[in-house]
Amino acid sequence: MKSALQSRFLWLYVNGEEDMPTVVKSTPPSANRTSKEYQSWKEDREQYKTWLQMDSTTMGLLNGSIDSTQSGHIANLSTSKEIWDTLHQINVKDRQSLNVYALVEEI
Repeated sequence: MKSALQSRFLWLYVNGEEDMPTVVKSTPPSANRTSKEYQSWKEDREQYKTWLQMDSTTMGLLNGSIDSTQSGHIANLSTSKEIWDTLHQINVKDRQSLNVYALVEEI
């Protein structure tokens, strides 16, 4: 999965390198459209929308690649980083449990 995300430059969203920008209101400031304030809002809004689009794409890929038994663990998460971290934590615990079980079986 990591390789697939890296090939689309989406791994940056999962590992937190591409931080979520500050939420920008959808309503522009009342300033003149040629003002610096408006231009700044417009640039910030575009960055925010681009981040949302890329993170949503990443979330969709992650959701589509997991087993249905894990869906409940991530249903209410809002970023791809949260999803990845949660899935990683769950799967590490599962692997540790399997390793302990295998050791007990050997004894």
